[in-house]
Amino acid sequence: MPEKFHKIGLIGKHGDATPQETLVKLSRYLLDLGHDLLLEEDTALRLTGLPLNRATLDEIGGSCDLAIVVGGMVRCCTAPAPSPTTTSRCSELTWGALAF
Repeated sequence: MPEKFHKIGLIGKHGDATPQETLVKLSRYLLDLGHDLLLEEDTALRLTGLPLNRATLDEIGGSCDLAIVVGGMVRCCTAPAPSPTTTSRCSELTWGALAF
């Protein structure tokens, strides 16, 4: 079990299947490292074949240690802020860069 960021939420660009390959590779990589993953429910509709639990944005914000948004800053900006009792982080992967 990873020491940090045990539970990670994955969120894809809203309404866009473009980051599908990235999400699949990232999911497999994180699962291989022992992380628990939650896949945002809208993203899960576009991704098939991944054995991941689905979650709402509120559930991801309330229960994940880290949320990774692949493919779109707008989606990250609309995600709910973590509750004051959690230590959630939100990261965005866009154009091959990592932004916080």
